Amino acid sequence: MKLFPLVFAFMPLAFGSLLIDYHGGDEVSSLGSCQLEAQNLGDHIGCPGNNNVFIKPSRDPTGCKALHFHRDQNFRRAQVRASLGPGDGFFGPNKKYSVGYEFMLSNAVGGPGGGLTLFQWKRKDKKVAPVDNIPFYLTFTSKTELSLLYTVPGNPLRQTLATIPLSMHKAHKIALEFDTTIAPDAVVSGNNALRFWLDGRLVLNKSGLSLWSSKTPTYPKFGIYRGECDDHCAGDEVAEHTFDSWVYRVQIAEGDIAEVGEVVGDVEAA
Repeated sequence: MKLFPLVFAFMPLAFGSLLIDYHGGDEVSSLGSCQLEAQNLGDHIGCPGNNNVFIKPSRDPTGCKALHFHRDQNFRRAQVRASLGPGDGFFGPNKKYSVGYEFMLSNAVGGPGGGLTLFQWKRKDKKVAPVDNIPFYLTFTSKTELSLLYTVPGNPLRQTLATIPLSMHKAHKIALEFDTTIAPDAVVSGNNALRFWLDGRLVLNKSGLSLWSSKTPTYPKFGIYRGECDDHCAGDEVAEHTFDSWVYRVQIAEGDIAEVGEVVGDVEAA
């Protein structure tokens, strides 16, 4: 496996490309806006939440500083929508973005269309045609397998582009690099590239995707979403659907994956 060094990991990032640089223990607002939800879509809960669902600066079980996400079994959402600045933030067309995301999970559940979800590249208005609420996202398709799913605009069926094992109670580093290039006057893009690494290993290198709409903003969301159980959840199901995630670092930059090298380290060459 060939690795290429990320020289920016050892140099001050003074080029203006780093958009978000979150460190565990910082306030949620350093990453974006907190979003908590009960069992039903739209049942919003004020942040930082309560004992059943919350997002707050804390420490992981080993004492390391982290942003702690927690959800009891019947709760739907504990996410942060990454956005710094007024309105819908700074994500735009004809850019290349890179994301570095270091975290640890307590447990996960999966399903055919996805279970517990860790990351979303999500449209603000899910009804804009051609419909594509979530261009891509990282979700569990089994208790120990993380998959990257992709949505073709106008097609409700999600495509699984990659699947890789992911262990619990261990820190992992996700790296993503993608572009939002779109033709003039186009409604949606048609030839974007997406790369996905887990702990330095290249998992996906795919082009010909549609990741941007000219009609509505799109932005990243981090945390723990879905995988909840219904009101009849009992016994072992309660523990299986109670989730904790500890986020240690998040960097988002305009540019290639080297710009978030401080988080992701050396990664396999594409």
